[in-house]
Amino acid sequence: MKRILLFAAALCACGTAAADEGMWLLPYLQKMNIADMRDKGCRLKAEDIYRIDGSSLKDAIVVFGRGCTGEIVSPEGLVFTNHHCGYGSIQALSSVDHDYLKNGFWAMNNAEELPVPGLEIRFVRRILDVTPDLLGNVPNIAGEAERALLARIVAESAAAFATPLNDPYAAVLERRRQAPYGGEQLLCAALEELLIRMIRRGAAPAPAARSREDAGALEQVMDYLSARLDRQLTLEEICQDNLVGRSQLQKLFHTHTGGGVMEYFIGLKMQAARRMIREGALNFTQIAARLGFQSVHYFSRRFRQVTGMSPSEYERSVKMLLELGGVYPDDRANNG
Repeated sequence: MKRILLFAAALCACGTAAADEGMWLLPYLQKMNIADMRDKGCRLKAEDIYRIDGSSLKDAIVVFGRGCTGEIVSPEGLVFTNHHCGYGSIQALSSVDHDYLKNGFWAMNNAEELPVPGLEIRFVRRILDVTPDLLGNVPNIAGEAERALLARIVAESAAAFATPLNDPYAAVLERRRQAPYGGEQLLCAALEELLIRMIRRGAAPAPAARSREDAGALEQVMDYLSARLDRQLTLEEICQDNLVGRSQLQKLFHTHTGGGVMEYFIGLKMQAARRMIREGALNFTQIAARLGFQSVHYFSRRFRQVTGMSPSEYERSVKMLLELGGVYPDDRANNG
């Protein structure tokens, strides 16, 4: 309740400064932005920029990595982006003998290109309004009146502010230049009414409902981590990508696993490392790269911290047990 009250106060106490920055909502370009864009010289139509049933500019613009933008500039998929967006990937590929950050790199053909483990680009297929789906998972706010208020709050917020609404770390709300008249007043009124209704209902989540919600959040984050063993993730990234607070997530993991989020993530990496060592198809340097470690030395150090032995010691123990017809060290310790 305290977080909602603070959010309401922040929205209602916004100053009068206007901004035309941030991300525009592509499905609403025709309604909200295209007239201003044409006044400033844009010759494209709204459907030239965003169209879900045909080709448009959105098909050439990509999400590069965790949130940068890029653009496709060739039939083969050559992507341009800003230098700082690829800085970490360039650094990961560099070495003492090949300092790409300092000297640069030029692939003369496709075969000479350097793959970057873990780097992804994503295309926007369509943008959907998921408000009904979200409201369907809010049983404790109950009635249709509260659901209608939530829908109105989301819609008015998206129309009034350029700041992405799905960023839990956003500290400032920036107005849209062409926000609908009186949008913020309507937003404040809806928030106040919602809070009053919640207080009247005594809308604290029932323990069983909270338990199911926590279990769902925990499973979502665990699946998210399992799918990104080749990445170097921070706790902030994990929280932001899964729309969950840092303290809540840490509490969930301590309750259900006995340790923190990053401890669990490293445990997954080490479990995968032990499996790769047993399979014998990759050397330690390749395993380290597959699991997102920048150096085999750091990988070896973390492996010893988790398992109590170095990768080479583990490999020797596996070979010895295989020769003796025994079980793997993981089976004996029940940790792999």
